[in-house]
Amino acid sequence: QVVGTVKTLDHGVKVHDTVWMRDKTHVFVKGVVVSGVDDSGTLGIELQGGSALVRQRPDEVYPANQHNDSPDDTTALIHLNEPCVLDAIKVRYERNDIYAYTGSILVALNPFKPLDIYDEAAMAHFTKATSATPPSPHVYSVAEKAYTHMRRTGLNQAIIMSGESGAGKTETTKHVMKYLARRAAKTANLETLSQAIIESNTITEAFGNAKTARNANSSRFGKYLQVFFSTSGAVAAGGLQTYLLERPRVSQIAKDERSYHVFYELLAGASDTKRRILHLDKAVANDFRVLKSSGCLSIDGVSDAAKFSDLHAGLQKVGL
Repeated sequence: QVVGTVKTLDHGVKVHDTVWMRDKTHVFVKGVVVSGVDDSGTLGIELQGGSALVRQRPDEVYPANQHNDSPDDTTALIHLNEPCVLDAIKVRYERNDIYAYTGSILVALNPFKPLDIYDEAAMAHFTKATSATPPSPHVYSVAEKAYTHMRRTGLNQAIIMSGESGAGKTETTKHVMKYLARRAAKTANLETLSQAIIESNTITEAFGNAKTARNANSSRFGKYLQVFFSTSGAVAAGGLQTYLLERPRVSQIAKDERSYHVFYELLAGASDTKRRILHLDKAVANDFRVLKSSGCLSIDGVSDAAKFSDLHAGLQKVGL
């Protein structure tokens, strides 16, 4: 056994140190360094739990934090490397803390279940937050910061939602809009306008979202949403631009995926009167070649008929 610092590692890992190492199955696994670099140029590492002793290249080994650190801001971690950041976010996620900061960026993990963190009390909490009592990581905190900075400076603000399919961008946008609408509503008319802007999500989802292999409500287009405020801070107007709509999905769908929600919603929820007007009679999704070609006509836990009712209400609220 070699005692002392492993000289080939720039970050000064020593024998007996706990480390993360790359693993083909789990991406990263934790272990303890038991011997230094040998003639093959690899370290000896005993995996956590003593399950195995492996040899690993030094450039595939990362120092681990001594405790299950999960600070609100991952930049506060002692060791700030990829596995340590992922582990910190995982620890938070397992206790339903789906948000974490990394500097000024808010990281969100999709919980794939409803969480009781978006109610009126939560909105009020972030509205009253001060610099003396910094708020915990939350999408409301980002929305509040943008709103107050706009009021204070008079400058435009931008909130960018970025992530892979299924990350939760669509839901995050809804929460931002609801918060801003509540924060800025001053009169009954403006509350109606704020609600209309929120309802635009219902409409764009119906005509621009679809079930994919990875996500039941995937946006198949880009969206640039603008909200304009009066000098008093109330919502005054809104605008929505869409781009890069995936049009081939209308005529051809991959296996186990769906075309745009609106087709299924219309066929499941249209009234007899609407069906007569549209010459649909008693047609269902399975009657149409393109829709049934993928072998997927429904989404578990989702009522297309109820969604059509929401769409109808949304169209009315925005004046269509």
